[in-house]
Amino acid sequence: MATIVFKCPHCGGPFECAEGDRSAVCRFCGVTSVISGDSGVHRLLIRERVDLNAARAAVRKLLAAGGDARESASSFSFKEGTLLFLPFWRIRGIATGWQWREKETFREEVEYDENGTRFTRTVKGENERSFSLVAAPLDLSTPAGDYSPYGQMPVGLAAAVLKCEALDYRETAARATVVDPLKGIAQARQEALAITRVGGNPDGTVHQEARVRISSEWLALTYYPIWRLLFTRGGRVYPVTIDAVNCTIIRCQFPGEEQRERFLPLALIAMVLLGWTTMPAAGAALTALSAYLLKWRTGTLDAPSIIKLLAGTPKRSVGVERG
Repeated sequence: MATIVFKCPHCGGPFECAEGDRSAVCRFCGVTSVISGDSGVHRLLIRERVDLNAARAAVRKLLAAGGDARESASSFSFKEGTLLFLPFWRIRGIATGWQWREKETFREEVEYDENGTRFTRTVKGENERSFSLVAAPLDLSTPAGDYSPYGQMPVGLAAAVLKCEALDYRETAARATVVDPLKGIAQARQEALAITRVGGNPDGTVHQEARVRISSEWLALTYYPIWRLLFTRGGRVYPVTIDAVNCTIIRCQFPGEEQRERFLPLALIAMVLLGWTTMPAAGAALTALSAYLLKWRTGTLDAPSIIKLLAGTPKRSVGVERG
């Protein structure tokens, strides 16, 4: 939970409060101050629709059905599950301003040589300058932090389609982890304005300027729920990220079982030794047959692959992976 330092409006002394507090008492003068959040920023919550049991069941179902890891689904032990609310900036408004661009131009000229052969050449013309007004509706949803450890979050304009409610920080923090926003309002505005530049930066542009601002702005921090589950096997921990609204598994990586080749290496070695100890012709034929079987099994006859197979080095089967 973030800690914020304020200056007491009565005595000027510093005092701290936790994010979500609505009031705080100054330890110097004892005056109670009412705390308000960022001006104009709404804090909204999207309630989770998936509980912990449903999230665990989704992982078990995936393990039982996917890859070659289905036989080892029961070998993964559930350790713990945490409900997190990730903040996303939501900015709506109208992007207004102007944009000026200078662009190179080229034209084709037709000429004839001394033999009368027709050919064309490209000639640079005068630079083209354009000025345009910008007035475009703006609606952007962007993560308020780096959520790459959780996988690719499939969250767009969530507040436009999902029911939101005002965030009660104390109630939410008592049952889940509310992640603090790391991206500020200014950075979110810059991202929003960057996508309003008409035409982007087309080929041939040598210079451009733009002055765009957001009018009729509506700002909100929308908190989206995910489950972070931990499974263990053999002393290793395997994290899983699950969308707590639609129960989609966003990210996971479970290894397959280790498989050892035992019969084939022993059979090949015994067959080659038997052939060479009886007669050279049989040994040569059985050696060629063994080489064919090795190539069929490993796909190659390079020395490292053959050594691994004959030594019985375990090979891991296909596991289950998302994100």
